[in-house]
Amino acid sequence: MESPSTDAQLVAATLSGSLAAFEALVLRHQDRLYLQALRYMRAKEEAQDALQDAFLKAFNQLENLKEHSRFPSWMSQILRNICLNRLRDNRRRQAMSVVEVTYPGEHPEQPVIRNAAFKELLSRLPAKSAQAFILHYLEGYSIQDVALQVRITPSGVKQRLYRARRQLQEEVTLMAKDDRNKHDLPEGFAAQTIVRLLQQGKRDRLYMRMDDARSRFREVLEMSPDHPEALMELGRTYDPIKGPSEEETATLQRAAKAAPDSIEVALELTARWASDQEKQAPAIEKCLALCSLRLAKAPDDLVALTAQAQMFLWKGDFEAMEEVARHAVTLAPKNQQCLNYLALSLARQTRWDEAYPVYETVYELDRKTVWAYVALRQMGSCLAFHRGDWDRAVGMQEKVWNLTGRPNEASNLIYFYGQAGLVEKAKALFEKVKDHRHPARVYEIVGEVKN
Repeated sequence: MESPSTDAQLVAATLSGSLAAFEALVLRHQDRLYLQALRYMRAKEEAQDALQDAFLKAFNQLENLKEHSRFPSWMSQILRNICLNRLRDNRRRQAMSVVEVTYPGEHPEQPVIRNAAFKELLSRLPAKSAQAFILHYLEGYSIQDVALQVRITPSGVKQRLYRARRQLQEEVTLMAKDDRNKHDLPEGFAAQTIVRLLQQGKRDRLYMRMDDARSRFREVLEMSPDHPEALMELGRTYDPIKGPSEEETATLQRAAKAAPDSIEVALELTARWASDQEKQAPAIEKCLALCSLRLAKAPDDLVALTAQAQMFLWKGDFEAMEEVARHAVTLAPKNQQCLNYLALSLARQTRWDEAYPVYETVYELDRKTVWAYVALRQMGSCLAFHRGDWDRAVGMQEKVWNLTGRPNEASNLIYFYGQAGLVEKAKALFEKVKDHRHPARVYEIVGEVKN
C-alpha cells in the first residue's frame, strides 16, 4: 500500500493515530508557515515559538477540521491568530513600560529609542524633530525647557513639534491604509484612525479649511472605499455659497446607497436639488419622514431637529422652522448651527431686529467658523439693505472677505464700498480680483467695461 501523499490523506492518517503522518504534514508546510510567522513577529525566535505553538494547537484540534483538504489554509489561520495575540500582548507590555530613551550626550542630535514599537515610527522623523518630540511628549519637558536643552527658541521648538506631529500622523495613516501592515497593527487601529480622520475633517470644514477636510475624508475612503460617513462628509464639504458640485453630488449619491436611512445624506441631497423643484420636493419629503421617525424615538435629537429646520426653510414654512429652531437652541444654547437656523427663520419673516442679535451671538461664540461667516454675511446684508447703514455694512463685509478670501465676497465688498462712497478702495480691491467674473454692478462701481 502506498504511503498517503495528499494533505487530506495525511490528516485522516493522523486522526487514525499515526504520528508519522502529522510529522509529514509539519515537514511539508513548516517552511511556508515559518515565513508567514516571520512576517508577523519579525524576530526569528518569536516566529519559531509561534509556529511551534500553532502546530501543537493544530494537532490537539485536528478533529475539528471538517474538510481535511483545507489543512493548509486552516493551519495558516491558526498561526495568524497566535501571532496576532502575541503581538497584542507585546504591545500591552510595551504600553506599560512607555518608552525607554537614552542620550549619548548633553545635547544629543540622535536620541536612542529602546522600545521597538516606537523606534520604527520615530526613526522616520528628522533627528531634530524626533529629539523635540521625545523631550516634550515622552519626557514631559515644557516648550521652554526643551528650547534651553536644544539651544533654539521656543517658537523653533513649536515648529519642530508641529512638523513631527504632521509627519507621524501621515505615517500612521499610511500604515492603516497599507494592507501589508494591517495585521501588524493593534486591534482596532484602523478603525481608530478612521474616527480620528473624520473628526479632524469635520473640524477643518467647520473652520473652512475645505482642502484639508477633503484630504482627510479621501484618506478614510482609501482605507474603507464604501465608508458611509466618509462619503457623506466628503460630499458635503463644499462652498456654502456655491453649493455642491457634480462630483460632490455623485459622492452624496454613493453615500445614499451605502446609508439609505441617513438623515445627514438626505439633508445634503436636498441642497443639491435647490434649483430643481421636481427633484427637491421628493427629497424634502424623504428627509422630513426620516426626521419624524428619529424624533418619535428621540425628541431632542439635534441632528434631526436641525435637518427638519432646514427642510422647513426649503418649503418656505418659516414659522415652523422658527419653532423647531427654538427647541434646538433650548437644548443647545451655544450651538452655532442651531442659533443660525433660528436667526435665519426670523430674518425670512423680515423680523430683522430680532434676527440681528442672534447673528451677533453666533459670531461672538467663535469668529472663525463657517457659521460665523454666515452670520457676518447676514448682518452685513441687514445693515446694508434693511437699515441703509453702509459704513457698518462695509466693516462686516471686510471681515467676511478677510475670513474667507473668496472672490465672490470681494464682489460684495466692492459694491458695499461703492455705496459707501469709498470708490478708491473699491478700485484697489478690484485690481486684486479682476480675473474673477463679477456681477455687472461691480464693473459699474469701478468704471470698468465688463468682458
